[in-house]
Amino acid sequence: MKKKIFNNLVKNYYEKKKIKKINNKDNFFYLYAIKNKLLYFYCKNFVKTNSNLIKKILFEGSTMIRKKNKSKGLINKISKKYNLEFKDLKTERIFDDVNTDFDVLVRKKDFQIWKKKLVKFGFDVKKHHTFFKSTSDHQKNFLKKNYANIDLTIHFNYKGFDYLSEKYLWSKIVSDEEKKIMIMSLGIIFKRVYINLNDFFLIYNFLKKSKFSKESIREMKKYGWYDIMKCFIDEIRSTFENMEDVKFPYFSKKLFFKVLKFDFKSLLNFPYWFWFYFFLSQLRSFIFYRGHYLPFNVFWIPYRMLR
Repeated sequence: MKKKIFNNLVKNYYEKKKIKKINNKDNFFYLYAIKNKLLYFYCKNFVKTNSNLIKKILFEGSTMIRKKNKSKGLINKISKKYNLEFKDLKTERIFDDVNTDFDVLVRKKDFQIWKKKLVKFGFDVKKHHTFFKSTSDHQKNFLKKNYANIDLTIHFNYKGFDYLSEKYLWSKIVSDEEKKIMIMSLGIIFKRVYINLNDFFLIYNFLKKSKFSKESIREMKKYGWYDIMKCFIDEIRSTFENMEDVKFPYFSKKLFFKVLKFDFKSLLNFPYWFWFYFFLSQLRSFIFYRGHYLPFNVFWIPYRMLR
């Protein structure tokens, strides 16, 4: 089923871009794919050659997925054994994605219990940082050899702010699928500022068949980002209609300035460190990565092998 969806939505687009944009040079195409979080899925299902690069991609990708599944299995085990709730709202995509960590949402009252249990299973606890800044006292990274990094949190905090309440995140009225789209959109809007193809199709697929509930709209208005979300949805829809002319990962200037204006509402709380990192990463990209480096993007295959 996933192969069929990929063929219908992505493969034709990719092949056209491969010829049009990068002159049919495979390595540059793989670089294009890794930035759109589709490299492993594409190579596993559609590449027939057996070069050293393909072997490396498949080996590293399968290793990371195995580690993620191992971490997920442990979280399930702890949850059942100690009757602790959790939600996995950031991991799954339409197409198999390679992640360096496994995001786990837990209730605030259970956070310290989860922390103790993971330490008991041999994990080291580290603060969660974004550009050397600790994000929250209720968000920690748990590391152990042969396991994916477990990112344990009670909320989804960007730039030092919450955009969704704990009550909303654990509400039974709103589906987890809808919450996932809300959380994915938050990460794009307030953290990455660009959207890759894998995330694009996940969000577009939801918008095509569903609408945000009254509860979700109320939550966005409560935290002041409803207008930004409307802009984001408009950008997703217009991008789909003009996909032949859009280069992914897609950066929306309209959305960028809307977010900047939102952050500027309070100069006292303006996240200078985030925007400094954002512009610094762009400079680094053009100096060292020929413009291919993206903020918060992980090259799980060395850049030198893909350039």
